[in-house]
Amino acid sequence: AVYGPVGLYNFIASNLALTQSTFGGITIIVYELTGGVEESAMGPRGKQWAVPVEKQQRGRNSPHRDIFRDWYPEFNNRFLVRKRIPRGEDGIWRIPRAADSPGSSRPKSCIISAAEVRHVRGVQTFGFTVQEPEPPKTIDPIKAAKLGIKPGPKYRKLKNGIAVMSDDGTTEIQPESVVCGTTTKARKLALIGDNCGLSPAMMHLVSDCDVLVHEATISEKNMSEAAKRGHSSAEMAGHVSKSANADVLVLNHISPEVGGRGDVVELAARAEETCGKSTKVVVSHDFMELLVPRLGFEFEDSALAK
Repeated sequence: AVYGPVGLYNFIASNLALTQSTFGGITIIVYELTGGVEESAMGPRGKQWAVPVEKQQRGRNSPHRDIFRDWYPEFNNRFLVRKRIPRGEDGIWRIPRAADSPGSSRPKSCIISAAEVRHVRGVQTFGFTVQEPEPPKTIDPIKAAKLGIKPGPKYRKLKNGIAVMSDDGTTEIQPESVVCGTTTKARKLALIGDNCGLSPAMMHLVSDCDVLVHEATISEKNMSEAAKRGHSSAEMAGHVSKSANADVLVLNHISPEVGGRGDVVELAARAEETCGKSTKVVVSHDFMELLVPRLGFEFEDSALAK
């Protein structure tokens, strides 16, 4: 599946048609995130693309026609499926989760959410977060037995935070009395697109993330051009990281003015000045791998990325 702004389907469909490319029989679902603030700044075509297919009017002068469906039927591709995800009232798009195994007691697929970020007028840009499901809780069978509960359906209720009665019906057992601590945590990655600022919805999503990937395109001498160009500096990325309480800030989309190792060290130092000592700053490079511990970062090891 592919996720992005309104018009993404038409962009992919036209490219496939013009280049005579195929997917080799694989069906690709294109999800367009509709209802955004910048979508209304994309002009009439941006609006017409957001209209559900079943409500689209036909005819040359209709304000709701889809030009690709009406004028260019050759752009239709039977292996390309178009779907839409509406924005929630809180400004967040929630990506449908992949189907879990039948009979699974808890979701295993990650939670993916999106929100708009500020780039340049008329260009819709998103940030995404990917978060693991909460790790399963376990019951201490010895404690449960002492409190009068044998293994059974009541275990599931206790794992879900619901108090139950003891098997003899005389005592109410609270979950914290028998639930053990977990050995893992739900890790969260935030990946922010080109931006010169985050929306309140995006700031809410990135809160307490393990890793924040943020651009640092604007150099120190061009700070005054950040808003005009719709990009951020290392200092701006540091401020976002501090507000988000991120463990690790990964700088990407680096200015071409950053060359040797000295420039890279200086770039990281500029971000560290604004994000605080509690956050580790890493300057990304091609093919870099970042290892995120199951229990989060402690920064005792110097080797964070390789």
